[in-house]
Amino acid sequence: MRVALFAAALLRTTALQTGRPIQVVVDVDDTVKSSGNVRILDIPLGGIDAQYERGEFYPGVCDFCFELASARSDPEPVAVLTARAEEFAFALRLDANDKVVKTFRDCGRRRNVEWGVAPDRVLYGSAHEWVFQDFKGWRKFLNFQILVERFPQSSFVFVGDTGELDGQAGELMCYKYPHLMECVLLHVVGTDKVPSSYEVNGVPVRFFRTYVGAASICYDLALLERDAVDRVCERALMESSVYSDSRRTDIERDVERWRRKT
Repeated sequence: MRVALFAAALLRTTALQTGRPIQVVVDVDDTVKSSGNVRILDIPLGGIDAQYERGEFYPGVCDFCFELASARSDPEPVAVLTARAEEFAFALRLDANDKVVKTFRDCGRRRNVEWGVAPDRVLYGSAHEWVFQDFKGWRKFLNFQILVERFPQSSFVFVGDTGELDGQAGELMCYKYPHLMECVLLHVVGTDKVPSSYEVNGVPVRFFRTYVGAASICYDLALLERDAVDRVCERALMESSVYSDSRRTDIERDVERWRRKT
């Protein structure tokens, strides 16, 4: 076991030292934007987050992804692993007019770059997982393998949430591809308690409440420079200025923690 873990860690270190471009891979609901904890027959319609209203984007999420995507190269387009069913693509597809696609594109244009979600990097779930919810994590892992085949020169950061088996998907990625995984980052939803960090096959698995916190974690993992985290802080503070409840205080708390750290 120790030899296997050492070999996995060595492979990962070698891959990181080559300066592979970082491919950011995100879930959508409760990761990029809130599901609002909407339910049908007590089955969550996309997620369990009730802190934000349905459809609200988490402050700083797009800028966080941009900073990671451009940390080692020209910014790589964002890849998406979503549980949205392919069978309902006529209504749920992430096309050029989708709000998620538009919001990421606008972020790139603020940086004078044509950047955002790329159609060939969006992979969907199926109706099967809507009936058998326990298969959602496995389906995302299978779709992740397609991304690895399409972009073999990249290393990967998977950003999901704690609500719908993204943790399981991330762990499978770490078991199968430890030499390609930079880390797994899971947005904590449905609870105020942040789980403890751990490693899978030598790959860090970390939890965060805000994208300021996520950026700070990536600084600790040597994935982001200080200036990049500062830019995420600035954007998150601006985007959360419309709130006067826990949505704002969570951001302010993580910004203060970051400032004390540096």
